[in-house]
This record gives sequence, structure tokens and C-alpha cells, in this order.
Amino acid sequence: AYVAVQVLASILAAGAARLALGHAACQNALPSPLVPHKWPQALGAETVCTAPLVLVVLLLGAPGAQGHPYFGLAIGAALTSGLYAAGSISGGGLNPAVASGLYAVNATEEQGEKVWIYWVGPLCGSVVGVLSARGLESRGWAVGRRRRTETREEIAMEEEVQEEEEEGDEDEGLKESMEKGEIAVTEEEEGKKREEEGAATLAVESSQ
Repeated sequence: AYVAVQVLASILAAGAARLALGHAACQNALPSPLVPHKWPQALGAETVCTAPLVLVVLLLGAPGAQGHPYFGLAIGAALTSGLYAAGSISGGGLNPAVASGLYAVNATEEQGEKVWIYWVGPLCGSVVGVLSARGLESRGWAVGRRRRTETREEIAMEEEVQEEEEEGDEDEGLKESMEKGEIAVTEEEEGKKREEEGAATLAVESSQ
């Protein structure tokens, strides 16, 4: 489902770009092996440049690692450097969904025969990135996992503080309600005393 939604969104975005910029401009944006490079070089470039991107995402993109000060910078730098490195060889796809959307809307039949490069290359690079991330994690480079543990501890501390604050609020509410109840009782007693005093005064006056 995730892949299907990504591809569908890419097709819709490519269609919108074609309406806004024209067919010629969008064809120029198609990732394609650049002369003198052919499909083996393009496939290798997509694989080699996707691997470090996936590696960085896995090491820094684990749940809780978003609090890392260089989380966004590291992923953005990995993507930018990969696009620059692969751009002059394969055209810089690095994303099967994006490439599929561009090819589906703007490519000719002859151009469409090259789209497989932008699926096989990134998928192979992803496998390399995953294996590299597992190897680094086993050697203590699990940045995302360490941050996730810290975040869990922080979350537990925050929950404890929140519970204490809620208990304090409840205690304050009870105190306020008790004080209000005492005030109401006091006022009621004073009212009764006044009524009794008034009745006694009337009785004395009537007896006189």
C-alpha cells in the first residue's frame, strides 16, 4: 500500500508539473543515462548513491532520533550529494516512485524502456544500505537505537512529572472544594443564628 500510494502521488505530481511547465520541460527532467554512459553505469550509479542515503536514514531516522541536532541536515546532505554524484551518469533518480511518475506521464515508449534502471538500482542500493546499517549497529553505531532509548526514558520521566502535576491539581481542587464547603456551612450556621436571634427578639418584644 505504501509503495502504491507513493507511485500514485508521483504520477499526480508529474501530471500537475506537465500542465504547469509543458511536456518539453518535463521530458528534460526525466532521469536517463547520459552520454557516453549506458545502462550498466547508470545502474551502478543508482545503486552506489542510494546505499549511503538509506544508511543515513536507518541510523538517524529511527523513532526518537528526530531530536538529534543534525537529523535533517545529515539526510539532506546524503540526498544532495547522491543526486550530484549520480546526476551526470544516470540523471539522479534515487527514488523509484518519483522516476515512475515522471516516466508514466512524460516518457515516450522508447524512453519508458529505461525505467527499470530506476527500480533495480535503488532497490539494490537499499539492500546494501540495510546490511551496512545492521553491521554498524552490531558494532555500537546504533545512533537511532540509542536516541530511542533515551527518548523512552525521557518520556517516562515526563509522564511521571505529568502524573505528579495532575495529582497536585486534584489535591488543590479538593482543598478548594473543602474550603468552599466549609464557607457554605459557616454561612448557613450564621444564617440560622440570625434567624434564632430574630425569633428571640420578637418573642421578647411580644412578651413586653
